[in-house]
Amino acid sequence: MLWQTWKLLNEGRLEEIVDPELVDYPKDEVIRFAKVALFCTQAASHQRPDMKQVVKMLSTEVRINDKLLSEPGLYKTRSSSMRSSDVGSETSSSRTKKGGQPSTMSYIQHHTTHVLPR
Repeated sequence: MLWQTWKLLNEGRLEEIVDPELVDYPKDEVIRFAKVALFCTQAASHQRPDMKQVVKMLSTEVRINDKLLSEPGLYKTRSSSMRSSDVGSETSSSRTKKGGQPSTMSYIQHHTTHVLPR
């Protein structure tokens, strides 16, 4: 869902993240909330807002400058240096770069370890 949200933001279609069955909702507020969520997923931790900033962005009508957003932490371009065992690759005709060239998107496989009490 993170990749889809990032893609929709880049295409100027962020409102499409909302369930189409939902017809009456504050569009501007939903878009603001989605942008705040994307700020919280930036790859560089120093670029992520702290909780005080998140609460302020969610509770007041502040203008969010999405030009300051960087790619989410688990979303990397092909040029990123990653171990090949951790990288998946996806090419799609719907994902095109300027000039009509198909783009390749790489992603890091996320591994989770659960610790259970004795």
